[in-house]
Amino acid sequence: MYEKLCPRAKYNGKNVATRFLVSKDPAIMAIARMVVAGIDHKYSIHPHYRDFIKDYGRERAQTLMRECVEIPGACDVIQTDILYGGLGLFGGLAENEKEFIFYDWSCPSPKFRVHMTPEQARDIVYGKQKFVKFIPCTKAHFATRNRAKKKLENTQAQCIRKLIR
Repeated sequence: MYEKLCPRAKYNGKNVATRFLVSKDPAIMAIARMVVAGIDHKYSIHPHYRDFIKDYGRERAQTLMRECVEIPGACDVIQTDILYGGLGLFGGLAENEKEFIFYDWSCPSPKFRVHMTPEQARDIVYGKQKFVKFIPCTKAHFATRNRAKKKLENTQAQCIRKLIR
């Protein structure tokens, strides 16, 4: 059943970048809506908007949606249910604070990742972008992310030290 919904779930091709149709992958639309809801403060388009309001109240729910798109270097702040199309997505704002990086839920490690700018997320939500390019996950990518995280942590530590002085 899930393979019908998510082309990434049945993809057996080589380790090359691949385009997937947005309309066939519900996890992509859910992630894009989460990003746009937090950035543009259009909370009602968030896929879990009603649940958040019921659980946390309107003000706290909106704060949570905004905070998810403002934390650089977060690995799994934004995520879909794994049942969204067979392979859910998790990720967050990259260390460069210019794009979001999402990985698919697959074991033992993610098979694909997608880089998405806020503008691309808007285009997906509003139907302007029909395809999304997924890139294979490599050791080099994870090494680069680890270096960027360490650099971000060092920068944050320096800022804290300056504030303490």
